Amino acid sequence: GLAGGENVIPNEATLSGTLRSYDDETREKLIVEVERALSVSKALGGDFKLEVVRGCPSTYNDPLVTELIRSTAVDLFGESALIERERSLGGEDFSYMTREAPGAMFLLGAKKDAVKRAHHNPLFDIDESAMPVGAAMLAEVATRLLVSAAPKR
Repeated sequence: GLAGGENVIPNEATLSGTLRSYDDETREKLIVEVERALSVSKALGGDFKLEVVRGCPSTYNDPLVTELIRSTAVDLFGESALIERERSLGGEDFSYMTREAPGAMFLLGAKKDAVKRAHHNPLFDIDESAMPVGAAMLAEVATRLLVSAAPKR
């Protein structure tokens, strides 16, 4: 009805969101395309202001380090310990580290129970018995990296 204000056209609108990509080049192309889409408003007598706040860059996993992590997990815990996951668009400040040195990120399964306990949530909790597995992985991967980087005699 007219009393509800559904027919009122506002003078301006604010849109916000997140742009994520698997690599930085694609992210820059997405920003250009968003600006191009918004520029249609000018042809219709409007205008726009695009403000891009860049967060963490895309996460890059070095293929050699990734394979080393994979083979270490298999050697320590068996093939059944691995769960291959789809690529994720999660924002991660770890991405800054792999821009400085070869590295890769892996996830340690530590689900406590059947309750969905998402990260960054008051219900978040883990099964702490998984921590020694994570520590063993980090120690063994670091050892193997050091051995592979040592000068050959």
